[in-house]
Amino acid sequence: LTDVLKSVPALDIDAQASPTYGGGTLSFLQNVQIHSLGTGSGVETLLVVNGLGFPPQNYTNDTVNPSIIPQIALERVDVLTAGASAVYGSDATAGVINVILRRGFDGAMTQFGVTSSPQVGYVHTQFGQLFGRSWETGNVTVSYTRTDAPSVRTEERAYYTQDFRPWGLQDSR
Repeated sequence: LTDVLKSVPALDIDAQASPTYGGGTLSFLQNVQIHSLGTGSGVETLLVVNGLGFPPQNYTNDTVNPSIIPQIALERVDVLTAGASAVYGSDATAGVINVILRRGFDGAMTQFGVTSSPQVGYVHTQFGQLFGRSWETGNVTVSYTRTDAPSVRTEERAYYTQDFRPWGLQDSR
């Protein structure tokens, strides 16, 4: 979903790859901020799903990550880039990202995608399914997405090192 949102000029989407979360493992989040105002304790960018507030993510509750919604389940995404605190409260001082899910879907759909990185030599796969059934008095829609990204050794990531000798510092390995 964040790949779609990258086309909106008012949004600042930064990929967080922080080794400080999860006991030294890397945490990959897509933090979305409207006008780069941040998502601190005031959560200036508000994420809502079908008009209902969605809590911030991350260990410190300071990240708005709409990518947790399966792409295959999306009908559309509405972005309000002006302050919306009068309607949505103080959590939306920068604006609102409203994710609208599919409703009334009748049938089945499958998506599959593969990307690779020649620099590190791994293959990233994503598989999604959507099932829906409608009848006179209602409907049900179920979606599922699985993403697999294999582990890459830290030696293969130039930015993740404990050997600082090239910069005139110590070797902390």
